[in-house]
Amino acid sequence: MDTLFGTLSGDQCMFFYILMILMFVRFVLILVSGTAVGIMKGKSASYYLTVAGASLTDLILYYILRILYSMCAKSL
Repeated sequence: MDTLFGTLSGDQCMFFYILMILMFVRFVLILVSGTAVGIMKGKSASYYLTVAGASLTDLILYYILRILYSMCAKSL
């Protein structure tokens, strides 16, 4: 039973760390590419609001993953 429900080792915190890095990279890519496309194609303000909303979602997910990683690292 302990193998299924017991505590994990400290190495398992790397899962949150890797996801945190990937989410931050995705946030930057969405923000930069969305802004570049908007400038090149002359998009309207609603397009920029959509890009900001999409990047804000990834920024929030990054922050949640950062909290989870911190909790994991401090508890083990």
